[in-house]
Amino acid sequence: MKKYEFVVVGGGMSGICAAIAAAREGIETALIHNRPVLGGNASSEIRMHICGASCHDAKENSRESGIIEELLLENKRRNPLHSYPIFDSILWEKVRFQKNLTLYLNSHMTKVITEGNRIQSILVEQITTERSFELFGDLFMDATGDGTLGFLAGAEFMTGTEARDTFGEEHAPVKGSPYVMGSTLMFKAKKMEQKVPFIKPFWANTYTEEDLALRDHSNINSGYWWIEIGGVTEDTIKDGELIRDRLLKAVYGIWDHIKNSGKHDADYLDLEWIGFLPCKRESRRLVGDYVLKEDDCLSERRFEDAVAYGGWPIDVHTPGGLEANHEEPTVYLRMMDVFTIPYRCLYSKNIDNLFLGGRIISCSHMAFASTRVMGTCAVVG
Repeated sequence: MKKYEFVVVGGGMSGICAAIAAAREGIETALIHNRPVLGGNASSEIRMHICGASCHDAKENSRESGIIEELLLENKRRNPLHSYPIFDSILWEKVRFQKNLTLYLNSHMTKVITEGNRIQSILVEQITTERSFELFGDLFMDATGDGTLGFLAGAEFMTGTEARDTFGEEHAPVKGSPYVMGSTLMFKAKKMEQKVPFIKPFWANTYTEEDLALRDHSNINSGYWWIEIGGVTEDTIKDGELIRDRLLKAVYGIWDHIKNSGKHDADYLDLEWIGFLPCKRESRRLVGDYVLKEDDCLSERRFEDAVAYGGWPIDVHTPGGLEANHEEPTVYLRMMDVFTIPYRCLYSKNIDNLFLGGRIISCSHMAFASTRVMGTCAVVG
């Protein structure tokens, strides 16, 4: 049994920033993460780049600062070619050697103990040591990505796509649905000095140029965000293993098309790495005292209780992802400036001591399409 003032569950960029921020204020903090490396979608396990309000520096004076900038600058100083495993170690270092902060890696939360409307403790299994912990806390933060802590504690949550009339959102569909954005597996290719053959596995999909006509695959060395499956016929949580298997078939099939169709000048490219942990975009969103909406983003609203900001376009991926290849993979609704995110979106409406971080904050599906990116998740933390 261990007692902390603040327990953060989930070691993605939002959880990391929240835990470091709290510890630097003198708060005895624990960070629980069920993977061997920190960083979530930005880790070496998934390898997604961190984007945010500046839209890859297209917007002046909107790049996220604070702890996320500190982490990225340190990575740039020591890791100029951006090796993802080195980035893992920098994140680990920043957390592991932070005063007032205890890190639990490979530690999976199995149960949440509540009393009334408060979380009392969580039960954790550390798979590398076969040890079990009960961690008590005064305050908790759900940075799990799936809203697992809140879900197990009985927090109110939303899933799917709301209808236009639900929150008065002009660009939402007329009819709501259970659909969420799908998941992606990234890959990396490397140019070699000699030609490299590729033998397609028997289980890989087959794609033609017509199949991929609306999916840009001209840059062929760093993976494609649009290799996206799940969220329509498969639940992105419950069917996660099935989605991973289907994504592997898609990635290998697309690489076979690139290498062996004769249309992409890929003779010297070698498939160096393929992820086995999907980059998940959407599942649950927990409900706070305010729900951020499409118009809050597009009108660049300033809230009196603002504590963070976003600016990435409302980036609504097409339901079905790769399987809806007759449609564009995403639709962007852009804003010229940033919008703010109020404090009321960052705590649970019905669990008194639960903060919300990362992509699970209180927002509609449309607003989520902007706030879900990791730069914004980090400043929220």
